[in-house]
Amino acid sequence: MLRLNKFSHNYLYFEVNLLAKYIRRGIWVLQKNCIIKITFVQYINYGGNMEFTTKEIWGSLHGFIFGGLYLLAFSGGLYALFSLRAEWLTVEGIKAKLIALKIAVWSMSAAVWAAVISGTYIVYPWYRANPPEGTTDLSGFAKFFLLANPNTSSWHTFGMEWKEHVAWITPIAVTVVAYVISTYAPKLANEPKIRNAITWFFVFAFSSAAVAGVLGALITKAAPIR
Repeated sequence: MLRLNKFSHNYLYFEVNLLAKYIRRGIWVLQKNCIIKITFVQYINYGGNMEFTTKEIWGSLHGFIFGGLYLLAFSGGLYALFSLRAEWLTVEGIKAKLIALKIAVWSMSAAVWAAVISGTYIVYPWYRANPPEGTTDLSGFAKFFLLANPNTSSWHTFGMEWKEHVAWITPIAVTVVAYVISTYAPKLANEPKIRNAITWFFVFAFSSAAVAGVLGALITKAAPIR
């Protein structure tokens, strides 16, 4: 039998009542530049469903899943690397942290390689696809949609050109960091020069990924691939 403490019971009571309020009173939504009120059932049946095309799924995998996983894991990896000091840890603590650090950095390397490869060979060909001759609606051809407007052409000529080159720096740099950690693992806690060097290299890898990620997000906002 499931038993709830007082806090859990009160929290569950609050959630149930909040859901009941939405069901009873309806939900305010923005539709066609005006705010309307619909019932909860209407929201579920009409506005609450999300559909993704194959291109949108791959775009999400490329940016949000693979790229996002790497960016989110960076702070933990950086702290683990920075705190890997003989004066801060016991011998057993150093061994345990090194094992966790190897797993984390190699996992980040795999995630960012997946992001770059999927972006280069799956998503990017859709981005640069040529529209059929005589096409007037370029919304389905992101590159040409951006270039057709002088106000957005720089998103391709500057943003995408930078993104597609800068992005490849990241997996190479992270793989170097993972290799050095795996090779010199026992010495890292007692060798501040090696540790500091790969820490800065790790920061450089994150910076290049952050630039590529921001540019990718802004370009997708201006010309989404559907």
